[in-house]
Amino acid sequence: MSHSDSDDPDFLPPIVDAESSSDDEEPKLKRQRVESPPKSVDQEAGKALWQRFLAEGPEQSTSTQTVVSIEKRYSFAGEEVTQIVQVPQDSTEAKNWPLAGSTAKRKPGPRKAKTSLAPLPTRKPQKLSTLDKSALDWKQHLAQAPSEIEEELVANRRGGGYLEKVDFLNRVEARKGEALDKSRAKRRR
Repeated sequence: MSHSDSDDPDFLPPIVDAESSSDDEEPKLKRQRVESPPKSVDQEAGKALWQRFLAEGPEQSTSTQTVVSIEKRYSFAGEEVTQIVQVPQDSTEAKNWPLAGSTAKRKPGPRKAKTSLAPLPTRKPQKLSTLDKSALDWKQHLAQAPSEIEEELVANRRGGGYLEKVDFLNRVEARKGEALDKSRAKRRR
């Protein structure tokens, strides 16, 4: 056995077949058969779920859910930034939000006597990095006038990227320099 075989995690030592070996012959070495594991019920259920998702499509699955507005708070550069997000009512974010359940209808029946309300839970705002804040601002900007901004973005994509614009500006500067050199050469003559 070589050193590399023992280090290999997939290496299986050969099995000697006791029936076919005799004293005069060398024992025949057989390799164990490695079979793929049988499909489990979980894999079958997963495939069925995936097929159902593909049949429904993402548009249909979101239209049946009720949506709740929640407010997220972030701390950025010493200031508190708030973001209002629409989430499904049965999501964990909606369940953790203290005001999300206030839109639910009350059950009929006798009312309890008024008592003082418990203070709302105050959470420290989550700290926000510069990249996260930029992404948040960009999403908010796109939400204000999506059709106008989308048209402008498509037009800019057609016009080329940043490097193409820089190359264009460099060519313009080079032509200006050549024109200036020609005009100076004419004045000297």
